[in-house]
Amino acid sequence: MAEADDELAREQERLDETYAAFDGALRRLVGRNTREIGVDEFADEAIERMRRERIRVYTEASGPLYFGRIDPDGRDPLYIGRHVVVDAHNRVLVSNWRAPAAEPFYAATAHDPRGLRLRRRLDIEDRRVLGFVDEALAATDTDHLTEAIVEDITRRRVGEMRQIIATITPEQYGMIREDPTPALVIQGGPGTGKTAVGLHRAAWLLYANPALAREGVLIVGPNRTFIRYIGQVLPSLGEQSVEQREIDALISRPHREISESRELATLKGSGRMAVVLERLLWSRLRAPEGEVIVRVGNGRARIGADDVVALQAAARERTRTYQGAHALPRRARRAARGQRRPPDGARRAALQRGHHQRGP
Repeated sequence: MAEADDELAREQERLDETYAAFDGALRRLVGRNTREIGVDEFADEAIERMRRERIRVYTEASGPLYFGRIDPDGRDPLYIGRHVVVDAHNRVLVSNWRAPAAEPFYAATAHDPRGLRLRRRLDIEDRRVLGFVDEALAATDTDHLTEAIVEDITRRRVGEMRQIIATITPEQYGMIREDPTPALVIQGGPGTGKTAVGLHRAAWLLYANPALAREGVLIVGPNRTFIRYIGQVLPSLGEQSVEQREIDALISRPHREISESRELATLKGSGRMAVVLERLLWSRLRAPEGEVIVRVGNGRARIGADDVVALQAAARERTRTYQGAHALPRRARRAARGQRRPPDGARRAALQRGHHQRGP
C-alpha cells in the first residue's frame, strides 16, 4: 500500500509540473502581441491566425491534459494526452494521442508489446490523480482487456456521448488509423463503439491531413437527437471545424414514405437482392486501357494494364466479397511501404527524437 501511495504522489507531482508548463504556455499565447513581427502584413496575419487557433485548442479541448503513460524499454516514460505539451526547455511532457509516438499505447499487446514494458491508464479529475491501472506487457498466452477498458465499456451510457481516447482497443485503433479510402464501413452490434470509432477517425484524419480542415468535413446523422448526442465528441478533442448535420438538413424536400407492395419490399430486403447487387458490383470491373497511376504513401506508382487485370483476378479469387477484394490492394500498398521502413530500433529512435507530431 505504501508503495502505491508513493507512486500516486509521484504521478501527482508529474501532473502538477505538466499543468504549470501548460498554464505558462497559455499565458504567453494570450499576452503575446503578434503585430509587426513578420516580414510583412500577410505574415503578421498568418502568425496571428496561428496564435488564435492555438489558444482555441488549448481552451476548448475538455478533460485532463493526459490520461495514459507508456514505459518503453530503456527509455523515459511518455505521457499520452489530447495535445502536445512542452516545458520552457522544449522538453515534451505530453504527446498528442494521434502522434506516431503514441501508437504503442493503443496498439501494444502481450503478443506484440511494441517495445513497451508497461502501459498505465490514469484516472485524473480536476487536476488530481485519483488512481491508475497498470498493465505489464510481458508475454502471456492470451491478450486481454485491461480493467480500465472493461469499466468504460460496461459503464451505463447516459447523456451525451463521450470521447474514448483513453480506452481505445487495438482493434478500434486499427480502424481509426486506416488509410484514407473512398468508403470505410464499420460494422458491429449495438454498443460496440461504431459511432465513437467513426468520430475518432475523423479527428485522426484531421490531424494526419491538415488540408481536410480547409476542404471541409461533414458528419451526417439520422436525426437531430443523434447529432445532439454525439455533438461534443469532436470539440472535446479540439476539433471545431467539422460540420455536424442531420440528414433532413441536407435535402431540399422532406422525406416521404414510398408506397410499395409487400412483395416488392420483401424482395428488396431479401438475400436474393444482395446477390444481385454483388453481381452488379463485380460487373463494373473493367480492364484498363493503359497504365494506372496509384498513390503509395507520398509517392506514385505506375501499374501496367496486364498487372491490374492480374490483381483483379487474384482479389476475386482470394475473397468472397467485393468489399474484401477492394481492401486487398490497400493492404498490399501498406505492406510495400512497411518493407521500406527502417528497422524497429531505428524507427523508435527517430520517433523518440522528434515525436514527429503536429502541435495542438
